[in-house]
Amino acid sequence: MKVDSLAELTTAFEEWRKTKKHAREAVPRELLERARRTASVHGPRQVTQAVKLDNRRLKGPPGARGAPKPRAEERPRVAAPAPVPGYSRVELGGTMGRGGRPLAELETPSGVKVRVYEETEALLTLVAQVCAGGGR
Repeated sequence: MKVDSLAELTTAFEEWRKTKKHAREAVPRELLERARRTASVHGPRQVTQAVKLDNRRLKGPPGARGAPKPRAEERPRVAAPAPVPGYSRVELGGTMGRGGRPLAELETPSGVKVRVYEETEALLTLVAQVCAGGGR
């Protein structure tokens, strides 16, 4: 971003003052941002004296005391965090007897694994509840 010199900024404020529609018209955001960038280089006191601006207008980002509040479309959007499931992986295989490949395996985010080798009604109910409820 370009930082204006004090002379460029003073000229921009004078032009705005000549063209504003009424005495209490708000300072355009672009001019305030230019003044803030210039103040970060030249210091707030020099900028406020050069452009004849109240020093409170230079403090903080938009929305701070003395500065105009950002419009709704200018506010940053914050995404809601994605819910963490109570399990991270569920594998279902074919029906196997004892000693073979597991019929089902559940793994929690912490790494705890539950392997099931036989199919029973209670097991199927438990797996269905865990999968439907997110593991909680």
